[in-house]
Amino acid sequence: RKNGFATRVTSLGSVVYHHKLGSLGDRAQRMGRIARSIAERLGAEAHLAERAALFAKIDLLTDMVGEFPELQGIMGRYYLLHEGGLPVVADAIEQHYRPRFAGDALPAGNIACAAALADKLDSLVGFFGIGQFSVVLMLDAEHGGEEAAGPAIDVLVRHLIPHEAHAPLLAGGAHGEGGVHGTRHIFEA
Repeated sequence: RKNGFATRVTSLGSVVYHHKLGSLGDRAQRMGRIARSIAERLGAEAHLAERAALFAKIDLLTDMVGEFPELQGIMGRYYLLHEGGLPVVADAIEQHYRPRFAGDALPAGNIACAAALADKLDSLVGFFGIGQFSVVLMLDAEHGGEEAAGPAIDVLVRHLIPHEAHAPLLAGGAHGEGGVHGTRHIFEA
């Protein structure tokens, strides 16, 4: 708590995210732009989504999250609320990791959804762009063995695509019995 969010934003620039993708500060800036764009399309307050995405990774710099990584997002929410931040931004910080695994709760609300999608899309596009396909397609125990793209697809389908459009995806539609490229199990409630 010695250093507030505003101070820690600049500190993200000194932490390498990936040598080809820049620092956590670079990532936060990209996520902020992506979240703003998504929020605008959803009719949400774009500046709040951008702020949530910019602040989403700050708790990674804290001793608490360093000691207990499972508190990522949760501590960010608490720290921002302690500093008097807006609850909707704090909630989005906590929820931007969702869904963490198949069947997990989705981000609640368009601001949290925009921040969550920004996080996942930045990772997917970034690693795909530098040719790290194994990272994009790897099976991840954190996501219950889902492909890394699964959580982003889940948020897209359940939050952004009109409900009546879910049926063809869930039933397999034009993509065969397993749904969209074998991801049917991701969408099942």
